[in-house]
Amino acid sequence: MEKLVCKKQNKSVVDFICSQISWLNFNAVKQLLRKKDVKINGERIKVDQSINIGDTVEVYAHQKQRAKIDIVYADDFVLVASKPAGLEVVTE
Repeated sequence: MEKLVCKKQNKSVVDFICSQISWLNFNAVKQLLRKKDVKINGERIKVDQSINIGDTVEVYAHQKQRAKIDIVYADDFVLVASKPAGLEVVTE
């Protein structure tokens, strides 16, 4: 759990969390909100809202471990890797 205190007026809770916890991106924070894993002043929230100076924000998230990926074959045009099931593949 991360416990944060807001020091700027009228900031979006998503923007605030993203600026304070570098390993969480916008989509990850939105997912935490949907799962009610964020509290403002002790109250669970599920939608983005503004926070004020002095508000306490609690974020219930754990940094995931990096998945082990083995490179089976690689040349100038092809890469073959062995990855855990369920790990998303991005082609860009």
